[in-house]
Amino acid sequence: MADNNLNVDVYTLLGQIFKPDMVNIMRQKLSGESTPAVIVDRVRPGDLITADFMNGIVDKLNSLGSRLATLEALNQSGDDVQISGLIPSGPVPVGSELVIVGKNFGLVGSSTVTIDNVLVQKLRAGSDDTMLIFDVPLIAGVPQSGKSVLLRVTGQHGSKVVPLTILPAVPTVPDGKVFVTLTTSPDGKLFADKSYTFVFTVKAITNIDETYLLRPSVEAGWNAKIVDQNDLPAAQEITIPKGDPPAGSTVDVRVQVTIPPGTPAKTKTTLKLQVTSKRNPTELQGQSSGDPLEVEGFAPSSHQIEIAFSNVLTPSDAGTATESNRVVLIPTVKKQYRVDFSAIFKEPGKYVARLKDPGSQWIVKISGAKQETPLQLDLEILESSLNTLVMMMVTANEKASSSLALIIEKVDDSTIFGTWDEEIQVPG
Repeated sequence: MADNNLNVDVYTLLGQIFKPDMVNIMRQKLSGESTPAVIVDRVRPGDLITADFMNGIVDKLNSLGSRLATLEALNQSGDDVQISGLIPSGPVPVGSELVIVGKNFGLVGSSTVTIDNVLVQKLRAGSDDTMLIFDVPLIAGVPQSGKSVLLRVTGQHGSKVVPLTILPAVPTVPDGKVFVTLTTSPDGKLFADKSYTFVFTVKAITNIDETYLLRPSVEAGWNAKIVDQNDLPAAQEITIPKGDPPAGSTVDVRVQVTIPPGTPAKTKTTLKLQVTSKRNPTELQGQSSGDPLEVEGFAPSSHQIEIAFSNVLTPSDAGTATESNRVVLIPTVKKQYRVDFSAIFKEPGKYVARLKDPGSQWIVKISGAKQETPLQLDLEILESSLNTLVMMMVTANEKASSSLALIIEKVDDSTIFGTWDEEIQVPG
């Protein structure tokens, strides 16, 4: 029995026997085959349409449907590129790593990846048939809110497209401007064989956080170093957070300068502080303008005004304060204690007592000082060798330590002075 296509007469005949839906299914099955579907022998006029004849048609149709389903399954699970996921799954900044997970990518180099029609030039190590690793290429015009684009992987057997949101590139190299300004100089004159602390303010207008190297220097070659709030040696670098214009971000830097012994009077020099980015040293740096220093002369002996610790008085509702080896222990915070110093003057005259600011962790006031100048007290000494009491009212805000650095100087002759440093701490 020869195998040929069903002709129109057969479909007409089938339409008289079967429902239209059944005939349509037959047409669809047959028309979907790329080669002629062999179903039944040709029908001659007068032939009977038997059950065997119709069962043959049904068997042929079932066989055709089974073969078609098999072909479709093979096509779906065959060599076509498939993408099952992205890592990370959310928005990705330009320049950041992206991983495509799937299968049938082929050997490295046999498939291509484009994002917004921009070709990925290089795949990272670790890419294979199931994973493609690369950096998102530079794509122009990406707004801060992000841009929705199409990611396409093209292999030997087709391509696959998935949506992706990209963000502007995250900068990795700091850029901007750094300004260095001397904002606080020590009170009084400078003397040989003494150390003085200067405060610089560093202002950075930058796109990201950055760590900067600090390099203080004195033109005359004197020792200059970075110190902390207690004038102890500190790290020679600082970290300044990202700062938008015009305010930027600011950090104070303390530089201690030691004038060598024997430095002649009227010696002049300059102090500078250089601040340099660690990741972009050639483009991001700043330096102070060079602030003048002048030595007044040789420092007089401090015995001209003899200062010493005298006593510490405890309030009735607080723990008892103690003093030992030039360290005062204040056991209770938020309570005002009184720390007394004695000063012996060798000659009468007008003097000024100044106390170094111990920082925000403490509230300190010289007893008798004006409200607007709590760390300074004017003294008038009427007799020589007079023992005078200078009282400090001290309140600790936190558990911390600082220094009560007292200097008393004659108003009309700064070479006559005396100093005393007393550590002040809250235990624990």
